[in-house]
Amino acid sequence: MIVEGNYLGLDRGQWRSVRPLLDVLWFLDVPWDVTRDRLIARRVATGRTRSEAVAWVDTVDKANDALIRSTASAADAVLADGEVPPPQ
Repeated sequence: MIVEGNYLGLDRGQWRSVRPLLDVLWFLDVPWDVTRDRLIARRVATGRTRSEAVAWVDTVDKANDALIRSTASAADAVLADGEVPPPQ
């Protein structure tokens, strides 16, 4: 089974119990400016104005990005955006 999620490596609350259940955890390291552009586009596509999208992304999503980046050390591999995972 393959699962995807931003908080799989988080070591707090109920998320703490997830990492031991995973055989392998990969962290996809996407630069913030790329993530930001993608999130703004996604929020605009779902009905927000560009200024609303930018405000949300630069506050809420940016804070989440920092939290998620703090979990990279729990990963078995850190992959750059577009990088092919190593064979397991």
